Amino acid sequence: MALVDCVGPQNTAALWDQIVQLGEITGSAGSAASGAQIWRRAEESQCLSKLPGYYRQWISLLRSVCERDPVRMEQLAESLLEYPDKTVRQIEYLVLASVTGAIAQGKMQQARTTLNEAFTAIAPDRQRLPWFQLVRSIAPK
Repeated sequence: MALVDCVGPQNTAALWDQIVQLGEITGSAGSAASGAQIWRRAEESQCLSKLPGYYRQWISLLRSVCERDPVRMEQLAESLLEYPDKTVRQIEYLVLASVTGAIAQGKMQQARTTLNEAFTAIAPDRQRLPWFQLVRSIAPK
């Protein structure tokens, strides 16, 4: 893994979807404490400290999802959405983290705005996935 083997930024970028996938698993399965512990350890990685700052933001986001911290989820996801060169998987994760954080805070219009703005970057078949349909049904039209 990129945070253990201390690979360079280019190799880390190539592997980052796997980190996001691990984040999807730790954020939705198991206890909040165990998932957060994984990401706290990753934050302490010497390898992470050698990578560009947005990777640290990503790890903080993955931890905040595990901790069910809607304010940090929304803030970090919105910040990361501003960076260029994201994969579709990363965009999907960031949009869902931002929208979920906004909904949890009662910011329904913000959630809908973020979702509508992001849908142009998400393929129509992916828009029909259950998690996108769920957040669309919760946020107001």
